[in-house]
Amino acid sequence: AWFEQIEWLDEMDEAALASQWAAVVCPDEVLRARVEDEVRRCLTAAPVRTAMSRPSAQAELWREKRFEILLGNEWLSGTFDRVVIEPHQATIIDFKTDKVTTPEAFAERVDGYRPQLLTYREVIHRMTGLPLSAIRCQLIFTHRCEVVEV
Repeated sequence: AWFEQIEWLDEMDEAALASQWAAVVCPDEVLRARVEDEVRRCLTAAPVRTAMSRPSAQAELWREKRFEILLGNEWLSGTFDRVVIEPHQATIIDFKTDKVTTPEAFAERVDGYRPQLLTYREVIHRMTGLPLSAIRCQLIFTHRCEVVEV
């Protein structure tokens, strides 16, 4: 929910962001403090800052955009965390809060999310007409403050 509030990070000031975050409901103040710390740490990481900033003047942003689509013989409903649409490309960004400690466990998590991101890629292809090769998929692991291409 905290990341949802960010449109283009490079165009937001700290006061506006703090005001938006204050509106996010969290009944547990200890949890709120932990989440805010994690989000702030994450937003200082250069790869995350880049992913959350406007890549071009033509970029359009979808945040928490719902979709329903028939893929093959299966009806899918879902919500994109964040999609950056540009004239000739798109980037799907999905936030993950997993806390993994070993490189092996991290690689397994990334592999585990790959089918979800590839499905999202197909959905974006169908929604925009962009070729699959022009649609990037990224995971932002908030605990690790890391962006991973899938």
